Amino acid sequence: MKGGAAATGQAKSRQGDDLLKEGDKCARTSLFKWTPDWEGAFMAYEKAALCFKAAKDQDKCKHAHLKAADAQYKCNLVHGAAKNYEAAGHCAREQKNWEEAVDYFRKASSLYTENGTLEKAAEVLTQAARGLEDSNADAAADLLLEAVDLLEQDSKRGAGDAFKRATALLIRNQRIERAIGVVGKEIEFLQSNSEGGKGLHELHRSHLALVILHLHQNDYVAADKAYNQALSCEGFAPSNEGRAAAELLEAFENNAPDTLQACLSRQVFTFLDGPVLRLARGLHVNDSAASGSSSSSSMAPRQQGETTDLRAQLLARPAAPASQQENTAAAAKGDDHREDEDEEENEDEEDEKSILL
Repeated sequence: MKGGAAATGQAKSRQGDDLLKEGDKCARTSLFKWTPDWEGAFMAYEKAALCFKAAKDQDKCKHAHLKAADAQYKCNLVHGAAKNYEAAGHCAREQKNWEEAVDYFRKASSLYTENGTLEKAAEVLTQAARGLEDSNADAAADLLLEAVDLLEQDSKRGAGDAFKRATALLIRNQRIERAIGVVGKEIEFLQSNSEGGKGLHELHRSHLALVILHLHQNDYVAADKAYNQALSCEGFAPSNEGRAAAELLEAFENNAPDTLQACLSRQVFTFLDGPVLRLARGLHVNDSAASGSSSSSSMAPRQQGETTDLRAQLLARPAAPASQQENTAAAAKGDDHREDEDEEENEDEEDEKSILL
């Protein structure tokens, strides 16, 4: 069986070599052929790529896809060229050459953008980011934020997920300050695109996450500022997220570990994304945390007292019906998981199609 498979692979590889030569012949000019036949060339190159794929020769398969991409672009078939660059990226990924893969995925994304298919362009950047997560978190986050920029220009669908992936990636790699910036951008995006329901709940969760990130950095002043800015968000103050943020700040200001632990036991925290939840559970109060970062000393006592009084007044008010908020949160979280599963299934299908087409 192994011998037969090897023979078949060799035959497919030879067939692929012949098709590459056929494509090169179409691309050449001669005394009696003044213009290249780019259409014939890319068709031969794509057939060659299929042969090399069957032969499990990723290097030659990648080479054939790159030649097909160049030929299709010269035929003004931008979408087809993008798909071939994407397929070349998948070949490089199989070879564990992620720098090369990212380069091809970027080229594919650029061509998808040129073709007007921005959602696909963003999807390719997201795939590229996943390959860099372990080796270069900052570069991966850059790719995810580029994907967000594209999605904001298009349907905006998937932008929230890209923000979350970038935040989670940065937190896992201890890039907390940069994660704070990403969550801030996510809040701006959600403020512009949330209209009640799940969108508003996502916004509340992001505001709570921002408070947690600042407290993790022992920056009480920044956390308090983030909370005060969140109060302008519709429904945040009486929400479970708003009350949790207020209780966290109260615990840190009063250096009260029991208050902190009681707050962290609230169900609202379980609806946060995993990396943010782990940071929240790792919070602890001490003198440096309660007094904040070096910038906290610049906060006037009167101003700090005013914000504390405001939080106390809000905490004294009755909470919004917990069951309703928790059901909304659970539904939103469930939708997130279903979207992630659907996305992974779709990506697997697209990976297969990208190589076959």
